[in-house]
Order: sequence, then structure tokens, then C-alpha cells
Amino acid sequence: MDTLNFLKTILPSRGVYYLMRKVPRPNHPKGDATIHEVAGDVDDLADMVLQQDRKGDQNIYYAMASYKEAQYKTTKLSDGREFTYIVGRKKSNVAWVKSLWMDWDVGKDNTNSYASQRDALDAMKAYVKATGLPAPIVVSSGYGLHSYWLFTEEVDITAWEGVAKYQRVIMRHLGIKFDPSRDLDAASVLRPAGARNKKPGAEPRAVKVLRVETTPLPPMEFRRIFQRYVTENNLGTEVKPDPPPWAVGFGNLDSVETKDFPESFGEIVVQHCKQLQEFKETGGEDEPRWYACLGVLKHCADGEKLAHEYGKTHPRYSADETQAKLDQWPYGPTTCDKFREVNPTACEGCPHKCKSPIQLGKTEAPKTTDLTKVEPTPTAVIEAATQATTLDENGVPFAWPQGYGFDKDNVYRKVRDPEGVWQDVRIASPLFYPVDQIMDEEGTLVLRMHIWVRGRVREFLLPAKHTADKRSLKMQLHANGAHVIDDQATANFISKYKMEIQARREEIRTYNQMGWKHDFSGFLIGDKLVTVEGERQVVMGKNFPAELCGINNPTGTKEEWVQGVDTLYNRKHGEPYQFSICAAFAAPLHDLLGFSEWRGIPYALTTDESGFGKTTVNMIAQSIWGDPEAMKISDSTPKATLGIASAFNNIPFILDEVTQYLKDPADMATVLYAMSNGRPRLGMSKDGRLRESTPPWIGCCAMTGNRNILMQLSENKLLPEATQMRVFEIDLDTYPRLTSMDKTHPDFIHLNPTHNAISKTLPATCHSIIGPEYVRYIMENLTEVRARLRKTAAGFAKLVDGDATKERFYYHLITCVLVGGYYAKQLGYIHFSLNNLRDWCIAHVNRLRGAVQEARQTPEDRFYRILADLQGSLLVTKNFSNIDGRTQSAQVHLGQQIRGPISGRFVLGDEKERPKLYVTVRALQQWCADHGEHFPALRRDFLADNLIRLGHPECNKKTGAVRITLAKGVAGVPGVGNPWCVELDANKAIGMAKLYDAKIENLAEYQEAEAVAV
Repeated sequence: MDTLNFLKTILPSRGVYYLMRKVPRPNHPKGDATIHEVAGDVDDLADMVLQQDRKGDQNIYYAMASYKEAQYKTTKLSDGREFTYIVGRKKSNVAWVKSLWMDWDVGKDNTNSYASQRDALDAMKAYVKATGLPAPIVVSSGYGLHSYWLFTEEVDITAWEGVAKYQRVIMRHLGIKFDPSRDLDAASVLRPAGARNKKPGAEPRAVKVLRVETTPLPPMEFRRIFQRYVTENNLGTEVKPDPPPWAVGFGNLDSVETKDFPESFGEIVVQHCKQLQEFKETGGEDEPRWYACLGVLKHCADGEKLAHEYGKTHPRYSADETQAKLDQWPYGPTTCDKFREVNPTACEGCPHKCKSPIQLGKTEAPKTTDLTKVEPTPTAVIEAATQATTLDENGVPFAWPQGYGFDKDNVYRKVRDPEGVWQDVRIASPLFYPVDQIMDEEGTLVLRMHIWVRGRVREFLLPAKHTADKRSLKMQLHANGAHVIDDQATANFISKYKMEIQARREEIRTYNQMGWKHDFSGFLIGDKLVTVEGERQVVMGKNFPAELCGINNPTGTKEEWVQGVDTLYNRKHGEPYQFSICAAFAAPLHDLLGFSEWRGIPYALTTDESGFGKTTVNMIAQSIWGDPEAMKISDSTPKATLGIASAFNNIPFILDEVTQYLKDPADMATVLYAMSNGRPRLGMSKDGRLRESTPPWIGCCAMTGNRNILMQLSENKLLPEATQMRVFEIDLDTYPRLTSMDKTHPDFIHLNPTHNAISKTLPATCHSIIGPEYVRYIMENLTEVRARLRKTAAGFAKLVDGDATKERFYYHLITCVLVGGYYAKQLGYIHFSLNNLRDWCIAHVNRLRGAVQEARQTPEDRFYRILADLQGSLLVTKNFSNIDGRTQSAQVHLGQQIRGPISGRFVLGDEKERPKLYVTVRALQQWCADHGEHFPALRRDFLADNLIRLGHPECNKKTGAVRITLAKGVAGVPGVGNPWCVELDANKAIGMAKLYDAKIENLAEYQEAEAVAV
């Protein structure tokens, strides 16, 4: 298995990917430097692995998860220069995971290592046999082994940790050795297949896959297997809930950049902790111990100074590198568990019962009644307008932390002097403090701050990530008008304030997308969160379109809606309209189907004529969820369209008359591809960083158009098949009209007035009633709904004839539509025959398949199009010969004057020489780019149909490529070198050859033309 296939097997299909390099560097305190790079897709990551592995002695690693974004940090070096580097490989940034992994060390000097790969492999087999797990993918890292168990779907970090946490409990019970720094770390790294393990003083060893075959399982199936073993062996008490973030160390658990810790001093910690005592004496004997000690000092009031002071005792101490490590530290204080892992002997006999050495350095004054009420110096004058929400009856800001005082111009820290008297020490000005915590959907925490400026309150937002670093916090506060005098004390003040707010005030969450929330226990429609218990209004994020907040504003009754839909569409030839209604009920189900590649596709109602009611039926369908007028988009750019799709997410919406504003087939193709992928393509900013993208979505929008989308794509020379599979198009022109809309039907005059009256009034007067009730039923029956979706998907695939892989998007959409219709009928919302709708769907897929075949072009069709397009840039000669110095003769170009680069040569031939047609590979690649074709696929099809000849003795038999001197023997034509070409079947170009034969019927004239001076 090569590097690309290996990475595609292990990694999720979406997100940003991290590569890590360990580069040997002299005088580095760790012996090497760690550098991160990011890739936008797996193909780029594979190229980076192979490219970097070829460079020097550096070792290459990859992160097994994908990430939400690439993150960067800038720091200042000792010489004043700024240095920007990539960060963000941390658990809080993890987006998706697709496997479980384990690192099996071999030949290392620790208790977790095996003597040989054979011993490690035997232990792996014992683990698999004992648990009943499938055999994993096995990789040799050169010395040790890595194992991977694959999921059938990509999961977020919470779901992954819920499965991964069982492994170490079971392995320890079985007495199996493993590397404990990998199994619970979703942000961990391992060596990729195709790289090399480069140990100092030894020959590099290849990292290669030893075993490829494995059986992927759903994550919950892995959990079930682990839980069975735990239950059978009475290990339940050892499987604990995830510990709180403050109690974990680096390398294994969450980044805790926004968590809070009591003020602590390293000079006190070192008096009680042997780990820090050793660091003080040696400067850190090895990288793990050095890094762990920095993790404690990072959070000490005097830690930065001590990190440098203690580190200087090491011969490889570097002030810049030490400072960079302190600045980029993303975790909470290193825990005692971590120290026992990296240096167990120093912890032996420790009398302290603490979670982290940081707790040994506390000097904070005890909480006595003297400080329960902080007396301001003096008490600030508070305006009545803000008192109700931010101040108590004594004028003290809500949740003001103990140990601090304030007036309107300053924030103070309470400090006991040598005589035991509490004194106010000014740490910042003017008065500022947090009011609320706001959490957005990406998990980003923001503090809503109040600051007093000239007696009045001004509000600003402080991203909580800046509170983890005192320098960053200082810069943020300065930018908003605060002056920090003591940056460490100010950081501790904000940290304690956050803890008080967390304990006493409910966190405010913001949302940027509608649809499913909180593990399917809530569904957001507009700004109202629907749960089983009821509805509540929530705060929408700054990027959410404000006009969509109020779409869930119920009007009318359920009975009116049901009666209106039944009157309009429960009749003969109503299946296309019934499909649209059921597609709206399917909207919440796409996320429950459980296929990782399924993100939903649009369905489109198109006609050349008006009067089919395509917009009306979609307006009525969307009225299930909200005000359809606000859910209809009548004009939009491709980029804005994808932003709208992200905001609606699991809620359907309408792209009305889409063929009017997405006229460019390239724009239409871009939108369709992005809709089916559930996210736009990643882009890069001018400075080379990944551009922030809209949140991904899973949904199904409705499109209407006044022309056939497939025809629009094919007429503009775009390959329609791949794109057409990403939209379920219903061409209403090909179906009989409803009786109430068919002017030729005798009953039209009786039915049409009622039809028009309902169509015009129902969407506006009856909406937002059905959706909340329907989705609440789905929440209450999630297990049954998921099971029915799976069962329907499996059954439907057996009913259709066709390429199940190529047409899978059709089948997934129809599955959700039929199941949505099933529950809508169970709840009394519709009365359609779902059996008839199912049969119609199968027949319509056959229609779509036929339409694609009609539009599909054969390789021979494309061959003739290439000839027609390149005709003016081909050299045309009778023979392929050199200029003859004796006879003073040469070949002459018989075609029209060539403008631009020469793209090939057409040799007409004679009785002595067969016709030949050479075209440059570059010309074919450019033609493919201009016409939406894929060059490797074009070449493959031409080879399969013998349109590329392999007769040249020097040509590559797999690709047909050969170097040809195109201008050879042609007078008056400048040399163009010998580019890579392919020889096409000249006999297929006989029509073009006859045009040139007419020019040379008179052989004497041709010979006279040949007689040119050499």
C-alpha cells in the first residue's frame, strides 16, 4: 500500500490535515526541533510526506485526525525579529476521526516496550482474540508497530473518546504493553507508510504496511465489543467518565487554553516537588521531563523567569527555543499522572495528594469573612441602566472574585503585607470585568466584557483563548482601552472571574447553523431550539443571516395545511409534487442515514414553460418548517449560495429559477459539487494560509429552473454525467400535467379555481406548524428512525437496475424521501400512496439514466472534437522526412497559417509511408481543461478504443507518450523541440486528409513546392 492509499484509508475525507517534522538541530534543548505543516487534502499531504522524507535526517509524522482549521502564532525572538509558525494540532481543534490506533514500542528502554516485533505482534493477536475485535491494519514503523482499527464513518472527538477510553483498561487487564501517550490522544501523531525511520547512527528503515486487510465497524459496534469485555471481567469501575480538563496533562487530553487555575509560584513548588527539583539541578535530562516541567512553570506567576534560570544548567539551553515552547504551550498544568509516566522514580514516596504540582505553590489568602465582601476603594458609582444585570445591591459587579478590589478607575489585588495587613495593589485600569460567557457552535468561548470609560460602561468581546497567555491577554485588553500594570496578576484576576461566572451563571451558546444540535436532542429552526420538552429562543452567531432568525413564526393550523396539500397533490400524475413535499419531511433524516459520504443533494423541478406550479409546491413544502418567503432565494452568487446552504444546514430552502442566475455552467457545476460534498472547496489567502470556510452542512435544497440543467451543462461542453449525479432533476415537461393545471382536460374549468385559491394562500397563511411537531417525534424515536433508514436503503438498492456506486446519491435521497413520507403519513400530515411514489422514483431513476446516456459522448466523439479544435494549430505535410541537402528538397506545410503554438503534426502519407497524426500531450491537457474533461480518463478511454497508436518503437506502452521532433524536415518552420506527444489514429482523420489531398493532386506542383533551398 503506497502513502496516498494508506492516508486515504486512515484519515477522514474532510478537514485540514497536519504533518509534523522533527528536524535535528544543534544546541536545541530537546536535541531536535518540531515543525508543523498543513495540507488542504489528503493528496497534498501524501506529496508532502514523500517530499519531506527525502530531505536530510528529519523524521516525518502525520496526525491521524483531521482538524477544523490551520492555526498560526507569531512570537518575538531575542533579537527582536518576529517568527510565525503553525500551531493548532490539539484536541480542541480536532474535527473528525476515522480509526482507533495503538503504538507498540519495540527495543526501547522502558517498561512498555517489547523485545522484538514478533513479541509485539503476538501481544496484538492476543488482544484481538480476547476482545473479539477484527484484525487491524498493521504498520511497521521501522522498529516498532502501529495498529489501526477502522470506523465505517467519521466521528467527532467526543464520540471517538467514548470508544477509545476502553482500550487501555482492557490492555492493562490483559497485561499487554502499549504506549500510553497515543491511545487516548486524538491529536496524536504516528509515522506514515512510505516514510523512513531515521535514527542517529543507523541506516534509515522503511515505514511499511505489513497487513492491509481489516473489517471496518461502526464506532458504536467497537464500543459494544469493549463494553462486553468490561462487563464480563468486572472492569466497570475502571472505565471512568472523561476527567475534567484542569486535571489532565499535555499529550493525552484536551487543550485547556480557556481553563482557570489558582495563582501559584514555582519557587514554592520546587521546594515540595522532586520533579521540579531535578529540573532545577539538571535543566531537564531529556525532552519528556524538560517539556513536562515547562508545563508547570507556564502557569506559575514566576514560571517564565524560573524556566530560563533552571534551563541554563543544561548544556544545550537556548533562550529562544525555551521561550517559544512556553509561548506555544496550549494545555493546563502538567499532571502528576504525566510525571509518573515520564519519570516515575522521582514520584516514589511523594507525600502529597495532589493532581498537579501546580497546587503545591498556592499562596492565596484563605477565604475568610474579611474577604467575602470586597470593599471597593471607594465603591464605584454605578448607573441604574446596568445595575439590574451586572451589579448587586452594594454596587459590586456580579460574581466579583474574592481577593480583588475596585473603583471606577482601577482594579486592585488584595495582598497581605509583612505585618499581616491587607493592602490594595493596583494591577490594571480602568475598571473592567467579564459579564457573561458565550460559546459558539465551534466550541469557541468568548467573554462579554464591560469596561468603565469616563464614568460610562462600554462593552467588548474577549476571546477566551487569549486568557491562557498573559501577553496575549495584555494585548487584547490594551486594544480595548485597558491599561495592564501587572500582567500576571491581571491574568489571574480574569481567570478567577471566569471560574466564578462558570459556577454562578449559565453559559450562553450561540449558533451559526440551523438543524440538529446537542447530539440530536435539539433541532434549531430560525432562532428557536426545538426539544422534546418544548421550544426556547437562543442567540444566533454573528455570521448567521439575521433575516432567517424569525422564520419559525407559526400561523394557521395543521388541519388547514393537511387539507390543502391533499386537495392539490393527492391525485393522478401528482408524484413529482408528492416527491417535493416528502423531500421537505426528509430534511432532518439525511444526518441520520449514517453514510459518511452522504451530505445530501438538491432536487430540481425544471420546465421550459411556466404554469407547472414548481415554485408553488416548493413554497408549500418549505412551509412545513417556516415562512417560505424567507426561505426562497431568487438571486445569488455561487459563493453566497453555499453560505446560505451552510446556514440552513438540515432545513430545506428554495433556489428559485436557479438557471437564471447560475447561467455559467462552471458556476452551476461548482454549486452542485459543493452541495453534494456539504462544504465549499478550501481556498488559500494571499499570505498562503487556509481561508476560513463556512461550516459544513448536511441537507437537501429545492431548485427550480426554466431549462433542463443537464442540457445546460452538456451544451456548454461540460462533462454532464458526474455533475448530473449530484442533482435529482425532475423535468416536468416530460410528465403529464395535473388535471387542475391542464387546460386541455375537460375538468380543468371546475378544478382550476380551487387549485389557484389554495396555491396562492396556503404558503402565506399556514406555515411553521408541522415542522416542530414532526421533528419532536423524530427525536423521541431516533433508534427506530435510524433502523428504518438503513433497512429502506438496503431494500431500495435491490429494487433498481444500474450502477449502485455511481447512482448512490439518487438512492440515498430517495431513501430519506420515502422514510420522511412514511413518518409524515403516520402522523397524518399526508395521504399519498407511498408505494406509488416508490415505483415512480424507480422509474424516474431509469429516465435520468437514459438522459445521461444521451448526453454522454463516446471517445470517438471527443476524438473528432479535438481534431476540429486543433486543426488550425497542426503542421500538415506529405511525409515525415528530413531536409535533403543533396536534392535541395524539404517538406512544406500544406495547412493554413499557424497562429500560436504548434500542437501537433499530421502526415498524410503515400504508398511508401503510412499516415501519422501526432498531438502534443500539453495540447491535449489544455483541451481537457478548456472542456471540463479529465485528461487521465480521456487517455484511458482513447487507449481502450485504440484511438492512440502504440506502434512507435520508443513510445510508453502504458500511456502512449513518445518524444517527437514535430518540425523535422519542414522548411520555413522554426524548431519546436521534441515535446511529449501521442500518436492518434490517422485513419480516423481521413475526412481532413482529403481536404489536403485536393491541394496536391498535381504531383508536379507538389514536387516543385518541395524544391526549396536548404
